[in-house]
Amino acid sequence: MAEAEAEAEAEAEAEAEAEAEAEAEAEAEAEAEAEAEAEAEAEAEAEAEAEAEAEAEAEAEAEAEAEAEAEAEAEAEAEAEAEAEAEAEAEAEAEAEAEAEAEAEAEAEAEAEAEERAPGAWFDGDRTGSNGI
Repeated sequence: MAEAEAEAEAEAEAEAEAEAEAEAEAEAEAEAEAEAEAEAEAEAEAEAEAEAEAEAEAEAEAEAEAEAEAEAEAEAEAEAEAEAEAEAEAEAEAEAEAEAEAEAEAEAEAEAEAEERAPGAWFDGDRTGSNGI
């Protein structure tokens, strides 16, 4: 009878050990799962960060491009304005020259008319008319 009790005790101990082992395995599995989840989360975070960085870079590039385009447009506009101003100045100068020439011509005509109308204008140096009389 003592033998049977000892056997039963040994069996109970073996069962308790097996249960303890099973529990330890279950805990180890749970830990491994938790680690795997933590790794997956860290990877997902790193990916999200990398995406956010890439987006920020793309935005910065797009902004820089837009700024460069705006600058180029502003420069082109300034050049066009300067050209238009230069053309307007050249036209104004040409007009002023044409006016000055017209005035000079008008003055010359007025002088010629005044000379023709002046008494004795039709006489040449020997007081003979230009028709020889």
